[in-house]
Amino acid sequence: MEQPILTKSEFYRRWNEGILGNRPHTWKNVQNCLESGYQGGVSIRYSGRNSGGRAIHNITPTELPKTVASLIRDGWRESDMHFYEHVGGATFNGEVIEDPYIGGLVLYFSTVKGLMRDSLREGGRQVSGMSAIAILQSRLWGEDYLRLRDLVDRYPGHTIEFSEFDRFVGIEKGSRMIIWEVRKY
Repeated sequence: MEQPILTKSEFYRRWNEGILGNRPHTWKNVQNCLESGYQGGVSIRYSGRNSGGRAIHNITPTELPKTVASLIRDGWRESDMHFYEHVGGATFNGEVIEDPYIGGLVLYFSTVKGLMRDSLREGGRQVSGMSAIAILQSRLWGEDYLRLRDLVDRYPGHTIEFSEFDRFVGIEKGSRMIIWEVRKY
């Protein structure tokens, strides 16, 4: 069992260190992204005060400096911006938590293809117990189910947000699942 993740900044520290499983390629700032030579779409997630999970997706590297300058003019702080590889729409999005009162997993999920927030808004539904396990086992590719269960076991009482894709994604070879957040806050 790991120390709980009680703040967004603690989550980002562990996420960027790769402790929480597969994630997209990330960069500390615009300069790092541009210097990396990455040519795909970039997403910016904002974690500033009262951000409400604001994000902008699929920005080209050439548009990135202009987009960030515009966001700064709108009040965003670059130090609260998180830059990562845009991985596109997932085929399965969800949040899972081990609930001691139910005595098993609770899964809120959607099979509507798209970005997590949109997918869950459009087709989200909740299941628990053996139904949650059966859906996870049938929808997660290969070792991804075991990776997710490992996080649930290591971080009891935490909500774990994840997306499953129809192709390999992220920094871990052989994974189609991205872990977006692990939180107890």
